[in-house]
Order: sequence, then C-alpha cells, then structure tokens
Amino acid sequence: MINIIPIEEKHIESFHSCIDSVARERIYLGGTQAAPIESTREFVLGNIRDKIPQFVAVDGDTVVGWCDIRPRRAKDFSHCGEMGMGVKNGYRHQGIGTRLLDAAIDA
Repeated sequence: MINIIPIEEKHIESFHSCIDSVARERIYLGGTQAAPIESTREFVLGNIRDKIPQFVAVDGDTVVGWCDIRPRRAKDFSHCGEMGMGVKNGYRHQGIGTRLLDAAIDA
C-alpha cells in the first residue's frame, strides 16, 4: 500500500534517490540527475520550516513519488506557485500522482 504523507527529515535520502531515478530517465525532469544531497536537504528542510506543501508517496520507508508547490517570490505573483512532481518508474499509472497533487493542493 502506498501512503501519501507530508515529507519529514527522515525521508530526505530516499526522496533524493527517487528524484535521481526519475531524472536519469531523461524524460520527465529538466535535469539528468538529482542535485547534490546537501542541496536536497536544504530544499526539504526549508520547505518544512516555511510550511511549504510537500508530500511524498511512500512504499514502506521508500519514497516512490513527490509533489511540492512553492509560492513564487515576486510580489505580484505571490498567489501563484511552482509545482515539482514525479513518480518513480514502476509506480506510475496507479493514481499516485493524482493523490500527491490532491494532497498538495488541499494543504
């Protein structure tokens, strides 16, 4: 069973691995590999600190998908957000992306 939950510090390494897996497919993300783990850690801890909606899909303790919506910083666009999302190969076409998006929007 795949659970959709808010990201926690304990998910950072698995989240990083999931991003890297999706990025290396060279289809769904702009980069071809995940940012360094230190950057990922700063990103996640900043989202937690700032209460930015960021959810992960977990299979046991393994992150298999994510969705985050970061507000734009420009004053005139603070009502807009930038979404980051991905689901690991092998877990797609099961409604996980929809569940992640719903969780992030409802947060």
